[in-house]
Amino acid sequence: MNTALASLVSFTWEQLSPDVQRCVKQRLLNHLGAAIAGTQTPEGMAAIRFAARSLSGEGATVLGRSSTGSVLGAAFANATLASALDVDDGYRLAAGHPGAVVIPAALAIGERIGARGDAFLTAVVVGYELATRTGAIMYRDNPTRFFGSGAWASAGAAGAAAILLGLDVDGVVQALGVTEAHTPLAPNMKTIACGSMVKESIGWG
Repeated sequence: MNTALASLVSFTWEQLSPDVQRCVKQRLLNHLGAAIAGTQTPEGMAAIRFAARSLSGEGATVLGRSSTGSVLGAAFANATLASALDVDDGYRLAAGHPGAVVIPAALAIGERIGARGDAFLTAVVVGYELATRTGAIMYRDNPTRFFGSGAWASAGAAGAAAILLGLDVDGVVQALGVTEAHTPLAPNMKTIACGSMVKESIGWG
């Protein structure tokens, strides 16, 4: 696994094809549009309040707030905002939404450390790769009781954050291990059947 990860975490923005570069920029714009729209929803407003009260701090922007919040609070709130209206991007092979989990984590970490734009976008690409591959495997193995996006896209959030923080391959492996231990279960069919403000545990992922 380390060999495969080494190739994934070592590339640069300039090595990506124009099509991939354009695609990741489109994913970012989609995320921002979905999250901004989510600020007008009850679940979005609840997430903003929760982040301000329970995950407070400084250094990362929470959409819909005039002040910054903690990295964790911003990632949680912005992920919930992006998923609130179910217009965030999706990946069929995982039956879920990678961007709403990956991009908020990368944005929060990137803002906190002052990352360059190309470094941020590269980390998002790594995050998408890790999230979608993890999700596709989990969905393949659990097609009748599949897990919501937070359960698998958390791998992408961890990977993107690890890249931005400059971790080596072993550090990325450790980050993924910690993520696996703490990722939300997110039983997706229960959410679909009963309705829920938490939508696949995307904020927690």
